[in-house]
Amino acid sequence: MSLRSPLPSYSSLLRHSGDAATRGIILANVLTLAFLRVDRLTALLFFDPSSWYARPWTLLTYPVLSSTANPFFLLLICYWLWVVGGSLERSWSTRYFIKFFLAITAVSAVGLWIGFLITRASVATAGLFLPLSGLTVAWCYLNPGAVVYFFFVLPLQARHLAWITMAFVVFHFGQQHPAYGLLALTGPVAALYWVKGIPWADALFPASHRSAARSGRPGTRSFGPFEAIARWRRKRQFRRLWQESGLPEDDVDIPPR
Repeated sequence: MSLRSPLPSYSSLLRHSGDAATRGIILANVLTLAFLRVDRLTALLFFDPSSWYARPWTLLTYPVLSSTANPFFLLLICYWLWVVGGSLERSWSTRYFIKFFLAITAVSAVGLWIGFLITRASVATAGLFLPLSGLTVAWCYLNPGAVVYFFFVLPLQARHLAWITMAFVVFHFGQQHPAYGLLALTGPVAALYWVKGIPWADALFPASHRSAARSGRPGTRSFGPFEAIARWRRKRQFRRLWQESGLPEDDVDIPPR
């Protein structure tokens, strides 16, 4: 009797999932949650508009540092990243999604820095909130008729969720100065301009990816926790049937939904 390592099967699952980058970002946030009390690690990752030039890598690293010590809130944030980030990544490809995520992350940080130069207000930033807001706005524009269950209860169309997301960004960062809150929208607005096909955005991101994403609009599809559980169960059943068939697992393309 031989023991089979779970790593190969997990590696195969990750390879066929189509959203490996999204899962990696989620994993990074979960891991940093365990080290939030390590001040040296926190100082290396979070973005401070007033002193980022001393740690330029923080333009890109702040999303991997969990912004909350509450596991429940982190679970909600990661769940939403899995919904919108996973959807975009499966439409665009992992490589392109990583480029887009990093670009929105950096643009958001630059917007906060400009806000600091103008208003002298400074809000140290960590976590997924800003880049996830950009992903949410992009996803909502591409899927305007999708129905999202706000707080898992209130049905809300994606087109309305985009406005709520941007309003929340302004409110969160504008508490010190209204202009700072408006400049915090740099990332979400840049994401919106790209998916709308603005020429300068096309120069940064190939238009073919945007077209591919638009062709996959789900219409009025609902996104809620119970549907996510149902999709997961269907995928597990499909994988079990394939394993029982005796065919090599690497030959199967597990459907993402």
